[in-house]
Amino acid sequence: MINDIGNRIKFAREYRNLSTRQLADLCNKIDASITYNGMWQWEVGRRIPKADVLSIIASVLKVQVQYFLPREHFNDPVEKISPYLIDEEQIESDILASKDLKNKESKISYISHSIKQLSSKQLDTLIEQINILKKHR
Repeated sequence: MINDIGNRIKFAREYRNLSTRQLADLCNKIDASITYNGMWQWEVGRRIPKADVLSIIASVLKVQVQYFLPREHFNDPVEKISPYLIDEEQIESDILASKDLKNKESKISYISHSIKQLSSKQLDTLIEQINILKKHR
């Protein structure tokens, strides 16, 4: 089971043309506890990522988290990844839903990651909303 999850993480990462370091760095922007060493250990099967971390990995790799679950039995990851691919709009909602944003640092990290994907017009709207919130303190 451990190697199965690790193999699927590795395949999905390679499918997206990312190195282990790149995947770890992208995940780290969402959750600072995700490191290169941890990612490597998950891929080689030394450890199993927790559910919330697996959800972040899935979101970054743009696949449904079910792709990594052991109950989904298949031998050829190339053949079976297609039904699990997701689009960009779903990714953002999955990240937010999967991440329990309890402390200020994780909230700031999530916002920082999200802001990079906004258009100039969307950023203007966000700034307006922030200024409104600041006035109502």
